[in-house]
Amino acid sequence: MARQSRTASIAAVCTMLAFGLFGCGGEDGPSEEAPADDFASAIEGFREAAEEMASGERADPIDFRELKELLPEEVAGLRRVSHEGQRAGAAGMTVSMAEARYEAEDGSRSIDITLTDTGGLGGLATMGMAAWLRVDMDRETDSGYERTTKYEGYPAYEEFESWDGDLGSAELSFFVGERFIVQLEGSDVRMDDVKDAAEDLPLRRLEDLSDR
Repeated sequence: MARQSRTASIAAVCTMLAFGLFGCGGEDGPSEEAPADDFASAIEGFREAAEEMASGERADPIDFRELKELLPEEVAGLRRVSHEGQRAGAAGMTVSMAEARYEAEDGSRSIDITLTDTGGLGGLATMGMAAWLRVDMDRETDSGYERTTKYEGYPAYEEFESWDGDLGSAELSFFVGERFIVQLEGSDVRMDDVKDAAEDLPLRRLEDLSDR
């Protein structure tokens, strides 16, 4: 794919475990100026995630081919131009992923969608892949925003950076069924375009898979 997902490899997972536990997915990492209550919240989230991992309650990730089937041929008026999946593991941690890229016919807009089954990771590793799950934040700049929120009742994270008016780069990520990370990243789009693409995903079918 033209744009590699942040959850596209085990190496990325390990990197996020090492460096991303206290981040929110943006470029600005934690700093000495971070508010004390934010740091305390991150520490508490780390503790809870570590306890969850220690419990040993993990599920074997489903076949990535089943995840691929959940990525439609078209979303938000954009056609699918690539489609792939993989299952990978290291140090006893395993994930399944499926990815698809969607583009406008003239190539002016694109949205990448990644479905990741974190069932084999446990809480600490999942937190490394989606640090925003343990953070409550809302930030605005002159050109965009990022915030934790809810999408269709699921814990979610949004980030938008404007390039030209209301067009720019947009990300929507959310956590389904306590194990699936759904990530949509758009280029030259509005946030509404990304949300329209999310509406075209069979999220209830994905949630049903969490019981396996």
